[in-house]
Amino acid sequence: MKKLLLTGIFFALVATNVAFAQEFTFTGEMKTGVYWESRQKGDDEPKEIMELGNSDGDSGGFNPATGFTNIPGRFRLNLEFKPIPSIGFRVRFEDSTFTGRTIAWSYSYAFGSFLDDQLKISAGKLGDSPWKTGGPELNTSIDETYINSFAGLRTEFKPAFAPGLNIGFVLSPPNYNLAREDEGLASFISETVLGVAYANDYFAVRLSWRLDGADADNYQDADGHSMVYRLEEKALSRVVPGLSISANGIWEGLVDGLDKKLNLQNWLYITFKEYNVDSELRVGYQLSNNEGGTIHRKMLTIKPIISYFFTPILSAGITVIFSKDFGDITQVDYDILTLEPQIKATFNPNAYVALVYGYQQIPRIGLMEKANYVNLRLVYSF
Repeated sequence: MKKLLLTGIFFALVATNVAFAQEFTFTGEMKTGVYWESRQKGDDEPKEIMELGNSDGDSGGFNPATGFTNIPGRFRLNLEFKPIPSIGFRVRFEDSTFTGRTIAWSYSYAFGSFLDDQLKISAGKLGDSPWKTGGPELNTSIDETYINSFAGLRTEFKPAFAPGLNIGFVLSPPNYNLAREDEGLASFISETVLGVAYANDYFAVRLSWRLDGADADNYQDADGHSMVYRLEEKALSRVVPGLSISANGIWEGLVDGLDKKLNLQNWLYITFKEYNVDSELRVGYQLSNNEGGTIHRKMLTIKPIISYFFTPILSAGITVIFSKDFGDITQVDYDILTLEPQIKATFNPNAYVALVYGYQQIPRIGLMEKANYVNLRLVYSF
């Protein structure tokens, strides 16, 4: 009897330790708001709408200039489960309609770290790329659902002899249809992504490159190779406290694109955060073309943002957006002008309410489109 009791206590302690070794992490976000707009094209009667919505682009909101419909907000739930310290699973559920009918798995993958965390292997519908652009204007990657929305296998090597270095690759099924007899090794690795990231006390850089298969993508033409990058400096703040500079971009249609369509998007960010001031100048430059090699679109976007904190909770500021196409086919003086003053109450790092007024001008051929809008934004995160 005594032996049975000791055995039971032993297994209870083992079960308790296993339970404590398992880690669950939950993070998420609820972003919504109330949006009213009055939009007028030329001398036509203004058209008004009022619905749920959040137009903050930095938090994944819609752009009022694109004529959105029925986007009341975004709900996200991120789950991470680690049954043992070296192996885990991550899932993100996302809903942007609030109906429950279109809940998407943004990613769902397993990962394992080996060789004293020098080797990490992830498999599934990938997310959390170590080589993504990282925002704020561009927050994308070419090693996740960009390749194939179903599956991928990512390998990262972080050598102990080079702290801060992360190099690796992603294997994924090609994003085009092949006959069964053509699905060999070459076709499988034809759209491999190669990635590298490095960070130290002075700068950080990320870069990934996606190869492109020789067969037809998207049932038509080859996409061509693609690249994303991010650059950050970390030394300026030592000279000027609060000052930092970064850049990111995505280049599509590079090398071997049969239709020769290029899309080169680049953003530069100059940020100053000191005292009660939070300010940033964003400059974007996009080059693209029609079929053929001539660049016809040269879009320059200038976006200054400034906020002043009267108290740790209450702040006020303004965002200005100006875009102009310097390409040879543009027929308007500029493409868009937006003014957005706002008042914001930040209750804690995880919750804020903002009241935004927006005025927008979009020149069209032969007329001017104007819009006034008000957006009460609510964001909760944890």
